[in-house]
Amino acid sequence: MLAVLLNAGGVDSQDWSGALGQVTLVKVETIPLVEGDLRWVFPQLADPAEVLEVLLRADARMRRLADHLGVRPGWTGSGLEFWRYEHVTDIAGFAERGDVSFGLELWFPRTELLKAPRRGPPWEVDAEISVRCNARRDCGSHTIEELPETQYASPIAAAGGVLAAATWLLERGSAAPLSWWRERDRRSGHP
Repeated sequence: MLAVLLNAGGVDSQDWSGALGQVTLVKVETIPLVEGDLRWVFPQLADPAEVLEVLLRADARMRRLADHLGVRPGWTGSGLEFWRYEHVTDIAGFAERGDVSFGLELWFPRTELLKAPRRGPPWEVDAEISVRCNARRDCGSHTIEELPETQYASPIAAAGGVLAAATWLLERGSAAPLSWWRERDRRSGHP
């Protein structure tokens, strides 16, 4: 779902080879939803008010989840965010506590990650709950539950998909203690 990113004030793209194989770190700028422009994601959007209203409802759900977990939402602490790469912009939101992550992303499908200068439609929304690998050789994260990736043909439908994903994450994240998600990791401690 979410690309491997490093966000420490922005870093230049670089390749890193290690235990995970070839990983590309890319420069990403994070901008709070209310400070950005929805036309970065939906270039043909004439009036963003209706789409923004739906996304703000999703943002409120991600904030409620973060509050429940006792953490700040997203990288900026502002809830849903624009993630701006060199050629593309996505909308993402997450809340993480310890080694458990609840995240969603609205993006457009692309064949070569982060390098296609085109935009949707379609736009795709996905969401997942994952835990950090706890094996001796850390492989990244293990997905515990996820919503199927769903494609949308219009900005308002895509925003509705983000709202549905945020609602699902809030419901799932509020339903059980964090330790329960770790216990469900079938790959826990894998060789």
